[in-house]
Amino acid sequence: MEQRAWLQRTNLRRFKKLTKTLQLLKDNPAHPGLNAHKWDTLKGKAPDGGDMWVAYVENNTPSAWRVFFFHDSRDPGLIYVTSIEPHS
Repeated sequence: MEQRAWLQRTNLRRFKKLTKTLQLLKDNPAHPGLNAHKWDTLKGKAPDGGDMWVAYVENNTPSAWRVFFFHDSRDPGLIYVTSIEPHS
């Protein structure tokens, strides 16, 4: 089953938050609402040897979701999302 359809069907509120987060990330990765920052424990662990970043989908919520991504070293405007998962 496609993950997007599953999330949309099981938790529409979280799906809308995730959609908004991904749009903000696309339009302005430095948007303050994303609270995007380098993930220290994954420093230098991006496939191109760069740093991994994390952006918030939710905050102050149990198991709040996060989006993990990295910037392409050859094209800093290009972002690769590697994982979307609850914060532990």
